[in-house]
Amino acid sequence: MWSIWNRIAVGSLVTLGFAAAANAAPNKIGAIGDSISAGMDTNDDCGTLVSCAGQIGEDRGHSWTTGYALPDSLRNKLGFTATVERQVNGSRWKEAPGQAQQIIDAGGAHTVTIEMGGNDVCRGLNDTLPTKAEVAALIRTTFNTLVNAPADRRPSRIIIGEVPDVVALRNTMRTQRNFAFETCQDLWDVNTDALQVNTCDWGFFDFICDFFDLVIEDYVEPLVEVMVAAFDVNFPCGYVLRSGSNDTKRNLARALNNDINAALASAVQEWNGVNGVQVRLANNVYEYQYTTGDVSQIDCFHPNRQGQKNLARTMFAGAGLGSATPVQDLQVPTMTSTPPSSAWWVGSTAFRDIHFTFNTNEESSIEVWTYNCDYGNWYFEGTTNESPEEHEFRMQGFNYSYHWKTYVRPTDRNLNTGVWYATGCI
Repeated sequence: MWSIWNRIAVGSLVTLGFAAAANAAPNKIGAIGDSISAGMDTNDDCGTLVSCAGQIGEDRGHSWTTGYALPDSLRNKLGFTATVERQVNGSRWKEAPGQAQQIIDAGGAHTVTIEMGGNDVCRGLNDTLPTKAEVAALIRTTFNTLVNAPADRRPSRIIIGEVPDVVALRNTMRTQRNFAFETCQDLWDVNTDALQVNTCDWGFFDFICDFFDLVIEDYVEPLVEVMVAAFDVNFPCGYVLRSGSNDTKRNLARALNNDINAALASAVQEWNGVNGVQVRLANNVYEYQYTTGDVSQIDCFHPNRQGQKNLARTMFAGAGLGSATPVQDLQVPTMTSTPPSSAWWVGSTAFRDIHFTFNTNEESSIEVWTYNCDYGNWYFEGTTNESPEEHEFRMQGFNYSYHWKTYVRPTDRNLNTGVWYATGCI
C-alpha cells in the first residue's frame, strides 16, 4: 500500500532551462476536476441514517486541491491564499477544456491542478465507454488552452493526477457495511430490500422493528431518494459498481483507466516546458489502494476527509513537490464511559428487557453477545451497521429468573477491532 508514494513524476526534474512563464495570479491555485476535487460526500462524520443524510453534498473546504480547512491541501501546502475553483461534480474529460478556459477567463492562477477521468471510467451501467483517442484529444485540448493562454493569465505550473483504480476501490468496499444498507453493494444497487436501520438488525427489538416496518416507506426510502438525487446517475459508476455489471465490463473499465493514465503521461512529456509552463504528473495515484477508512460511508465511493488528506499527500509526493506519506488509523477503539458498560433491567414481568449504554472514543459499530451466568450459555445478538460514539441498546424478552451478562466489542471504520467489554451479571 502506498508502496511507491515517493516516485518522482515524469518531467518533474526537468525544470532548468525553461523560459520564464508570466506569473499569472501568484497567490491563486485553480482546479479542474470532478466530484473528487469538489469534495463530494467528504464530510462523513456521522453515525446514523438521519445524521448521514444531512451530510450529503460537497465539502470543498476539505478538497485535496483547493480546500482551505485541510492543512495538507495543495492550496495550504504551497501557500496559496485564493482559489479559482472550476471543478464540478459529475464532470468528465469533455468538460475539462471548458473548465480550463473558465480559469483563464477569471484571470488565471499560478498553479492549476487537474484530477479528471474517474467519470469517464465510471459510466452508467449500459453506457459505451469512450476510446483512449477520444480522451487523449480532450487532454490535449485542455493543455493547449492552459499552456497557450495569454502570458498574464497563463499558469506557471500544472499538476495532474492519475485516475485512481476504480475497480480496486469496488473490490475493497463492496462487502463493507453501510449505515443505511446491509452492504455498500446494496447501496450502489439501491437495493431497498436491504435497507437497514440499526435497531432492525436485532431480532429481539421486535417492537421497534415493527414500528420501522410501518414508517420505512415514508421515512427511510425518501432519504435514500435524496442520496440518489445527489448524483448524476443511480449510483455513480454503475458500469463498475453495480451488480448488474460483469467482469467483461469491469475489465474494459480498468483497461480504459490505464489507457487514460498512459495518455496523461504522454501529454506531460509533450507539454512540459512549453511556454515555460512546468507540468508535473502525480503518477502514484493509480497505485494507491484505498482503505475502508479513506472512503466516505455516505456513498462508499468518494474519499472522505481522511481520504482527501491522503490523496493530497499522494499528489504532493508524486508530483515531486516534497516528501509526504499517507496516514493510516491503526488505533483500536476503546470505551470512554465509566464504567465501560452499564446494564439494568426494565419491566416488572417474568420476561423483561435489558437496557445498557456505553460510549466509544470514535465512531464504531458494535458486536454484541449475551451470556447466561447461571448456565454458561452464550448467545450472539448481532452487529450494528450504524457507527455513533454514544451507544444505547434495549434488548427485549429476557427471563428475569436468570442472571445475564452483556459483552460488547467495538470496531471502527478502519476495521480496527477493540477488546471485549462486559457488564456484570444482573
